[in-house]
Amino acid sequence: MNKKLKNLETLKTKLLNDSISKDETRPFLQGFNHNAKLKALVSSNGFTACILRSRYESKLSGLVIDPKTHTIINLEYPNIARVVPDWKKLKTTTIKIEKRHFVKTKIPTKIYFSDINNALTFDKPERYAFCLNAAFLKNLVDTDVAIAYGGEVSPILVALHEDNFDADIFMIMPLNIKEN
Repeated sequence: MNKKLKNLETLKTKLLNDSISKDETRPFLQGFNHNAKLKALVSSNGFTACILRSRYESKLSGLVIDPKTHTIINLEYPNIARVVPDWKKLKTTTIKIEKRHFVKTKIPTKIYFSDINNALTFDKPERYAFCLNAAFLKNLVDTDVAIAYGGEVSPILVALHEDNFDADIFMIMPLNIKEN
C-alpha cells in the first residue's frame, strides 16, 4: 500500500471513530452500523457522520457493532440515510483546510465559508454559504478537500477520495446561527 493510500485509510479510521457518539444517553450511536440503504459502514454522533462505502459488509447489514468489544449492540441505528443530501443537487468546490482554521478553545470556534471568494474565514462575512464548528475539520488539516454544500442548514459533505462524493464521505452538520 503506498503512503498516500495508507494515510487515507488512517484518516478514514480516525473520522469513523471520532464520529461515534460518546454520549451514554445515546447508546444506539455508540457503534458502527453496516447501513444497507447507503451500502456503507456508518458512524454518527449527531454532529458529524462518517460514511464509508469502501468498508461496507452486506453480511453485517443492519447490525450495530461496538468498536471496543466488536460485539453486537442490540439497538436499532437511526435512519441516517434520510439526512444525507444528494450531492448532485448541491454546489461543489475545493477548499484548503489550514492549521489556522483549527483553534483549540473551550468554546466552539465558528468558521464560515464564503462562496464569493471560495474561502474559510473566522470573520463573519456579509454573505456566507454555511458556518460550522472548526473542531470538526481538525483531521483534515493541511489538505485540499472537495466539499458539497447546499446552504446554511444543509449538511456539508467532504469527499474522502478526491472529488468523488459517491465513494467515502465525511458529513458535518452546520451550526445554526441566530441573529440578535
